[in-house]
Amino acid sequence: ALELLEDWQFRFFLKLYTLHIHSDYYSSLYSDDILRVNDTNIEAIKQIVISHGNDSADSIIGIKHSYHNIPQMVKNYKFKDLTKNQLGGSAIIVSTGPSLTKQLPLLKQVAPYATIISVDASLPILQREGIKPDFVCVLERVELTSQFFVHTDDEFMRDIYFVIASLAHEKTLQEIKGKKIITQRPFPYNRYLKLKEFGYIGVGMSAANMAFELAYLLGHKQTILIGQDLAYGENVSHAKGHILGEDEVKQKANDIYITAYGGKGKVRTNYFWNVFRNSFQKDIASAKNMVTINSTEGGARIEGAVEIPFSEIVKSLTTPKKSISIQKPSKEDSRRYLQKAIKQIKNGIKFGYKKKKEIEELFLEVAQMWDELVFLNKTNQLDKIDFDKLTKLADKIDQTKDIFNNKTFQELFFDVLQPFLINSELELATVIVKPTNNELEKKAKIIDWVMKHREWLFIVAWTMDTELQIIKKELEYIESYKL
Repeated sequence: ALELLEDWQFRFFLKLYTLHIHSDYYSSLYSDDILRVNDTNIEAIKQIVISHGNDSADSIIGIKHSYHNIPQMVKNYKFKDLTKNQLGGSAIIVSTGPSLTKQLPLLKQVAPYATIISVDASLPILQREGIKPDFVCVLERVELTSQFFVHTDDEFMRDIYFVIASLAHEKTLQEIKGKKIITQRPFPYNRYLKLKEFGYIGVGMSAANMAFELAYLLGHKQTILIGQDLAYGENVSHAKGHILGEDEVKQKANDIYITAYGGKGKVRTNYFWNVFRNSFQKDIASAKNMVTINSTEGGARIEGAVEIPFSEIVKSLTTPKKSISIQKPSKEDSRRYLQKAIKQIKNGIKFGYKKKKEIEELFLEVAQMWDELVFLNKTNQLDKIDFDKLTKLADKIDQTKDIFNNKTFQELFFDVLQPFLINSELELATVIVKPTNNELEKKAKIIDWVMKHREWLFIVAWTMDTELQIIKKELEYIESYKL
């Protein structure tokens, strides 16, 4: 359902979704199946909308951090070199759900025989138990993430590989004392930089989803999940010793109940944990040549993962894990990558301001037409509306919106615009499909279409300007950086 409905051709029409049953035969004999399909589609639609974000400010912060961290990225280990290592064997992803506490003794026992990939929040817990992970995944852009490393000894971190999303906060990078692999989430603005040697990872929405991708890209044959509850424990949300508190996430009235681990009964979760679970389920279905074992022994069921107790898994892991050795790029290579990024950014700024000007000019035309229509309505002169002019303006809007098919525009601006677009285009889709059975309905539709784009054009131009100002400022920093 996700793969079908998130297609570019469909996603902006999701508000129109209705499951039509074309025959009484099916509705009478297959009603349970119909309800199940409908529920699946609605859940997929919710997942798509939330995955586009609900705040452009978050995207702006991500862009700012990603561009600010380019110098750090190009002088550290390359993700491409990391994934040349195909490790085989087993990976264990260590998350911070309430059930983690009971698994830690077994994890320590099996550490020599499996690649341990920890989420950032689990690192202080692992240090206290004397368990050193091979990798730590860091996904979030907020400064609060740095606290996981403030509370971890520098020496403990030294020989751990930290796979860090480039949008991480500057303080997070400063506090991490291990081997940094700063890679890019597969967002359009990162792909625009053409720094593919530093890789793309982080399709999902949590560090655990990122860790799952890493396990797959490192060629593991099976991946074991522990602490991946994605649900509340007994009045707690996280494992014992979690830096931000065992009850960091509070239960709320709008929480939901989903199938429990083991398939018996329900457990209480929240909307965002369920989004993470859906990401796991999609990724598990895609990872055809890797078996996923859920040994959390608590929390929510993750469909597609085989549920096996961790104690049984530990007994089966007897082959020592492979080690990894990669080298940082030379200073010459780092400078070359940096200059490549600078050139791309400069070209993007030039392109962006040109397109912004075109949108602003069209906005002024639409705003003038808005004023004319308001005046004619107030003075009871609606018969004097110039529909030829309106039609040409509607055509011009459609031509301008073709910019969203431009690859450069998509790469530069789609990520920051998508929270607005996913909502505005869903609303505009209801105008597109309005029937026009006569001339009056046709004219009403044209007026509605043009007028709804007054605010649309203003917000698009304003958002582009905000992003361009951020990029210009970061470009100054990048150009002044001495490698």
